[in-house]
Amino acid sequence: MDQKSTSQNRLSKELSPYLLQHAQNPVDWYPWGDEAFACAKKENKPILLSIGYSACHWCHVMEKESFENTEIAKLMNQDYICVKVDREERPDIDDIYMAATVAVNHGHGGWPMTLFLTPKGQPFFAGTYFPPSDRNGQPGFRNLLISIAEAWNDDQEKLLTHAESLGKALKDVYERPSEGAVGASCLNQLVDYLSSTFDNQWGGFGDAPKFPPSIPIELLLRHYKRTGDKHSLAMVTKTFDCMIKGGIYDHIGGGFSRYAVDEKWHVPHFEKMLYDNALILKALVSTYQVTHRHGYLTVIRETVDFLQREMRSKEGGFYSAIDADSEGIEGWYYTWTNKELSEALDEKEFYLFCGFYDVSDAGNWEGTNVLWIPRTMKELAKELSMDEKSVRSHIAKARKKVLKMRSQRIAPNIDDKVLLSWNALMIGALSEVYRLTRDSNHLQMALEATDFILQHMVDKEGNLLRVYRNGKAQVTAFLDDYAYFVDALISLYEAGADEKYLNDAVKYAEKLVELFYDKNSQSFTRLSHLHEQLFLKHREGSDAAIPNGNAIAAQALLRLSYQYDRQDFRDLSQKAIQAYGQQIKEHPYYFSSSIAVVDDLSHPPVEIAIVGEKGEELEALWAELGQHYLPHCVIAHKKVNEESTLALLKGKDSEGKKASAHVCRNYSCQKPVHDAKALKSLL
Repeated sequence: MDQKSTSQNRLSKELSPYLLQHAQNPVDWYPWGDEAFACAKKENKPILLSIGYSACHWCHVMEKESFENTEIAKLMNQDYICVKVDREERPDIDDIYMAATVAVNHGHGGWPMTLFLTPKGQPFFAGTYFPPSDRNGQPGFRNLLISIAEAWNDDQEKLLTHAESLGKALKDVYERPSEGAVGASCLNQLVDYLSSTFDNQWGGFGDAPKFPPSIPIELLLRHYKRTGDKHSLAMVTKTFDCMIKGGIYDHIGGGFSRYAVDEKWHVPHFEKMLYDNALILKALVSTYQVTHRHGYLTVIRETVDFLQREMRSKEGGFYSAIDADSEGIEGWYYTWTNKELSEALDEKEFYLFCGFYDVSDAGNWEGTNVLWIPRTMKELAKELSMDEKSVRSHIAKARKKVLKMRSQRIAPNIDDKVLLSWNALMIGALSEVYRLTRDSNHLQMALEATDFILQHMVDKEGNLLRVYRNGKAQVTAFLDDYAYFVDALISLYEAGADEKYLNDAVKYAEKLVELFYDKNSQSFTRLSHLHEQLFLKHREGSDAAIPNGNAIAAQALLRLSYQYDRQDFRDLSQKAIQAYGQQIKEHPYYFSSSIAVVDDLSHPPVEIAIVGEKGEELEALWAELGQHYLPHCVIAHKKVNEESTLALLKGKDSEGKKASAHVCRNYSCQKPVHDAKALKSLL
């Protein structure tokens, strides 16, 4: 029997929307904490640890099938201490238990994550989604609960010994040093790997499911910039062209879904994550700066509009995610039938819209239609013997009508917690968008999110906090929170914001070093002494869905080292990367963010000082600068005769002009220029 309990469990007092979703389960859930572990020790019960996140479709499925099932809940409550964790709120817990899950399941992991632990927190069995009963060769959750309870009661010592062995094996893998010299050649090595796995027909790398490869794309663009290798650029443009045509891009409302389940990027897993859209935006800006293809700029603007409309709080922070499900059905909010569209559009709009987005009576996915673009507007116009401009106009009108119609549907749930690290990624991305578009709204969004963090997500001791929701901030910030935020503050200043943000970057960089730098490994660790110490000290070296914190910490320190002439920051940056030197050489794809820092360390930056008073001349210089792809660039700015402590601004002024740009390459500065055309010639 499936049901929501009329009473609430312990999760009802939590802040996380994901935990609150489970507050009426008949399961006696505990949040992660001392109470759960003390209870497990006292009652000598194993811990059932369930980790997920609010936008996860299969998390919802397992909740409905198992956690709302009173018979299964009774087994859980009877034989286990049940603990729920929001992976986004506690990435440290998610990180180490995912390592265990992957190890137990021969390289496979995912969410929901389901683990069985000793009362000390050591895992002895792990998996992901389990159906309620045996299905297609997969064990049912009910039978699994019974089997593990019997094993715990009958042969507990064997399970404890297995847990100790698994813990030791994980420590040997994840806590071992891997130091080694690494140089500029690792970028070539990464490009060779990407070329070998590239899908020439549909873009992206490897087989389905396909995730947006935002971080590797940035490295391919760097390689193209360094070498002129046209294949590197072709891999980038092919990937983005296919993604933008595919259903992974929301053609009605803008923004990108988490991933596509097929090689064509057609059918998405419909949840939208803040970090994905931040990373994609940044990569799209870089790609536009290289190619100047108008279509990329359109998608950039549409994605920012989506973020402002649907993922931004009134206070200025950005929400974490939008669910995949609506009305209990995956993708229901985003998919269409012919009948629905015919009711919203006139005859000609309907005909053209369906032709362009591959909409049919039969449907292109499970009896309904995921909008995608299998042919260009030009090809459709030619096929119909119509003027392309007219076709474009009709489809644009149709899109607005469909968006209005969709807004009347019951929307997917929004995970409205504000996460520091993901907001920092978005602040950095919006800073890059603003440098390109010079749209003051884009800068304002970045500034308001930054000010929100500085005002609401700092504790009394000046330490950053990771999570904010409903007027309350909690969870001591982790390495990625600090690293991303310092890097974002630098990007915000370099887009033209006040120098106070760069001063904040230095302040939090100093704290980052104090809290997270480990002298033994000469790298940055995810946890500081302020954090709970878990059974495994998982080093923070490789990329996952987001860049690794060690690399971004190194990147941010290196950027600040040029702004303030801080050799100590430069040295720490180099040490942090070399601490993973051997792994970078062995697994370049998973260390793409680190390779970007290696590339920066291997070449002197382009240094640009913008000096002038606000006005058309100064704006023309900024606008020209934003059109150029400059991956390893340091930008400083000030008003005429304004004092600054920044190394790059010393001795720089505008020689009586209203605005000037000073460009330095290879530690040699060119004569200042005063107009966009002259600046373009230097860039």
